[in-house]
Amino acid sequence: MSPSSRCSGPSSCRRTLLPVAALLAALPLLAAPATLPGPDDDWRALQALLTRDPLPAAATLRTAAARTAAVQLRAARLQQAARQAQEFHTRHASNPHAPAARKIEVAALIERARLDADPVSLAQALDRAASFRADPSLLREHRFEVALAAERLRHQHAKGAQSVAAEEQVADALRREFGPIPEVHGLYAGLAAAAPMATANRLATQLLEMRPAPAVRAAAEAITTRYGLVGRPFTLRLTRLDATAFELPAKSPAPGPTVLYVWSPGHAPLPGAFAALNRHRGRLPANLQWIYVGVGVPPAEARAAVARAPFAGVHCRDDAGPRSALAQKLRLTRSPMVFVLNRQGVLTGFGRVDELPALLAAAGR
Repeated sequence: MSPSSRCSGPSSCRRTLLPVAALLAALPLLAAPATLPGPDDDWRALQALLTRDPLPAAATLRTAAARTAAVQLRAARLQQAARQAQEFHTRHASNPHAPAARKIEVAALIERARLDADPVSLAQALDRAASFRADPSLLREHRFEVALAAERLRHQHAKGAQSVAAEEQVADALRREFGPIPEVHGLYAGLAAAAPMATANRLATQLLEMRPAPAVRAAAEAITTRYGLVGRPFTLRLTRLDATAFELPAKSPAPGPTVLYVWSPGHAPLPGAFAALNRHRGRLPANLQWIYVGVGVPPAEARAAVARAPFAGVHCRDDAGPRSALAQKLRLTRSPMVFVLNRQGVLTGFGRVDELPALLAAAGR
């Protein structure tokens, strides 16, 4: 060390060293990298995004501009959710929440593509869904949910509004992909419950061949058993509100078809007062014979229904409810239901109230 660089005394050395010591002490603070959020923070941020205040439903808005803005806002939020979910499972691939984040990403992309007709959004959603549903390390239930949403999206873009036929194609595709698992059984059961009687019978028959769980099997058997009544004389013993009884079919042909309207408490016609039937006022033939049957209906409720019926007819009640002989024979699975008999008393069809015009047309053939 040269003489010029030496300290002239202790105080001089201290004046020289103190700034250097302070600088060295500060170096770790200056060099420390910014702390990145951990997986728990990222997961909480994703959940917070998913649980933000719900956006208004576009259908509830009055103007077209407001509805368009609402759709665009929802699409933007879905895109943000998909991006954050992708970032999570990419950065934290070994985290227990990573599979759920993958499902959130795909579900958000599918929902976003459903909102618009953008081919790029559709292709991206279906591509991510294909990767997800082909990954055997993921839960089967989650893969099935994604596959169902993806197939419905594909049919929506290809054919527009969903129909029973389109939903059946979806169910068939998922049956081929996953086999006859309970989730597939549920699809066929739901379709059979909502389809017209002939289609319902075919779907229920297919469902029974898959050997579903007892509850699903019972629902399918109810459909096929009820369909077995079609084309045969409809034999029933009914009780009017005044406790007098009569039997179907009548001994002589009726002037026109007979409609048996079957309902139960808590459904139609009270408090809805035959709402579905009211829509057919002035649209049905005048020579119809109407029989209303309340299954398990209290007397006061049955009497109140008389004044609310849109068409004059005979009102009956069955005190035994769902376990009655009538309910068991008809295999009632919903309320209300209509059963149509031709002039000779042969059952020609049954179904929902909105299917009545088609059922009556079949009865006249």
